[in-house]
Amino acid sequence: MLQTTAGFGMMEHMSGTLSSRWAGFEPRAKALYVSSFPKVERFPYGLICAVAYLPGFHFRTWYIDGKFIGLTYTLTRHSMSVIYYLAVVEEERGKGYGALILKELCKLRPRTALITESDDIQAANRVQRQRRIAFYLRNGFVQTGWQLADYSGLYDIMATVSGLDVRKARRLIGRFTPWVQSRLVRSPGVPSPGA
Repeated sequence: MLQTTAGFGMMEHMSGTLSSRWAGFEPRAKALYVSSFPKVERFPYGLICAVAYLPGFHFRTWYIDGKFIGLTYTLTRHSMSVIYYLAVVEEERGKGYGALILKELCKLRPRTALITESDDIQAANRVQRQRRIAFYLRNGFVQTGWQLADYSGLYDIMATVSGLDVRKARRLIGRFTPWVQSRLVRSPGVPSPGA
């Protein structure tokens, strides 16, 4: 059962009711944000909260029966959405909450893209990167065959539909980080369905 509220809703799940609200009201959101993403990938917390007031930017915290379980930061324009950040509270991981949040986000915008750290054999957190990619693949995302390269590294662009216009996704990301120079590069070994 889904009841929509301001574009996000409450959804019944076998574990309880999923709900969300603007993250600025959740004191634990900053701690989860800082602990979940490497410093080089994080923007100042005050900045992301301020930008979230602009049209198309959504910084949400997520709850199961009122219990804080995670956060997302998404960018939306027209029919496309990009998941920029997704994190689940460490003690709540492995319970299906990340998949539940993804399902809810993709229900709102079926044409959804995300960026995630690429599988780099030299990365200290390679196992973690592989787990994240596998998680997204299990939850309906596909490799687009493209990566986003910027000052902080190389990121796979994944999407809910093959043939998603990655150039539009990159422009959408550029609205969030206009000061960051980035470029699209082909993923090694991954066929590109379209760009």
